[in-house]
Amino acid sequence: MAEETNPNNPEEASADLSFRAEMWVKDKILGYWKPIVVVLAAIPFVALGWSQFQAAKVHKQESISSAVSKAEEQLSVPIDYIGAVKAGADPSQTFDEANARKVADELVEIAKGGEGAGSIEALLKAAELYRLTGDAALRRSALESAAAASEERTMLFAAESALASMDVEEGNGEAAIARLKKLSQADDYIARRATMALGETQEVLGMHGDAAATYSTFLSRWPDAPENAEVQSMKERAEEKA
Repeated sequence: MAEETNPNNPEEASADLSFRAEMWVKDKILGYWKPIVVVLAAIPFVALGWSQFQAAKVHKQESISSAVSKAEEQLSVPIDYIGAVKAGADPSQTFDEANARKVADELVEIAKGGEGAGSIEALLKAAELYRLTGDAALRRSALESAAAASEERTMLFAAESALASMDVEEGNGEAAIARLKKLSQADDYIARRATMALGETQEVLGMHGDAAATYSTFLSRWPDAPENAEVQSMKERAEEKA
């Protein structure tokens, strides 16, 4: 029979407690040694799997960007030059509207098969082509898809500001103002651009007093912003028309 610990002896009681604690820890560790070894062995493979996952994402983005570039090559003139060609600025160039619509449709399909920045880029370019071909419904659909999928605020602003422009064109100024106000709530470069766009939209809608107030808000929220001289000029213009 094991010798019993004298409970009246503090040193023996402490030693017994330490011994029992040590045995409990050893029992637990040895009891779970297989799962622990499995977990430790799996760590390098998890890291490798994550690395491969990231590499696959990069490769997919590169593939989408490549597909977008190939689609654009089918256009008779570059997207950012089509407006000038339509306006007659370069008589030597012609704009094939049917082909542009076909390319836009292709860009939408490319976006559906991907994700991330490459997919958003495809949707934004498709929306611009639809604008140039006069397909308002398809343009709005592409922009709404881009806005819904945008995790990066620069692309979100590009989509939402274009939608705000469409809202104004379609006589829905309240929707345009709501979009831009939502984007202006943060405290970053995009919030500043959205606030300026909000003031400009209010001016277009004839709300010059509201526009002047928006510009004043800009100047008070961001007193050291690099756009302040421009915003001050916009404020004075709005105040003159109010």
